[in-house]
Amino acid sequence: MKIERFRNRHPLSQAVTLEEFADRHGLVMEVRERVGCSRDFPRFYASFHRAEVKEGGLLVSFAGNGDSEEEAIREYARRLDGKLLVLDATSPARRDIVVNLKSS
Repeated sequence: MKIERFRNRHPLSQAVTLEEFADRHGLVMEVRERVGCSRDFPRFYASFHRAEVKEGGLLVSFAGNGDSEEEAIREYARRLDGKLLVLDATSPARRDIVVNLKSS
């Protein structure tokens, strides 16, 4: 018996960089600076515009955090890898995409 294990990856999807993934799917990275927050929080957070992750049947919004814009983007990529990204979840143009990123 043949068994295929996917481990949150589509068998045909090739690992790409975060930039290639964004370009391929027309995504825009939003990086925001926290203003007026205590120093307990990282200064920046980053995520794709109009994107959520499906976890356990629920849509979850999350971002990468960092003391620099680059650090926030790197953390977001690390957290996003292997997840099911849902774009425009409440519109007829909704897309579900499995994220398969190259290790950096």
